[in-house]
Amino acid sequence: MALAHRLRRLFRWGARGAIVALLLALGAAAAASLSTTTNTVGAASTPVPRCATAGVGVVQNFSAGNVVSVTLSNLDPVCQGGTVSLTVNAAGVTGSGTGVVPASGPLTITISPSVAFAGNAEVDLAIAGP
Repeated sequence: MALAHRLRRLFRWGARGAIVALLLALGAAAAASLSTTTNTVGAASTPVPRCATAGVGVVQNFSAGNVVSVTLSNLDPVCQGGTVSLTVNAAGVTGSGTGVVPASGPLTITISPSVAFAGNAEVDLAIAGP
């Protein structure tokens, strides 16, 4: 009886092992049939002109001791049509404004709220686009 019981257990484990092996083989066969190339999914890149802020002239314009606007000069012609974002920070107050880079000439951006002038006023600008 003990021998018959052992043979049945061995047969069950052998049958389970065969089923697992069969499933693994079918999975590998299915994966092997998948294509590794496609024409529908992918990525592309487009060169974007760089709008440099180096060399841009920055002049703060005052009214009653406050910075009310900033005039930018020497803007790179490549940036024409791009959006300029500008912030002025002084004495814990931050004013900001935006403008569009013109085809030529300077650009004056109004700051809101106006910022009280301080000897260490900081002007930050970024150009996005065109």
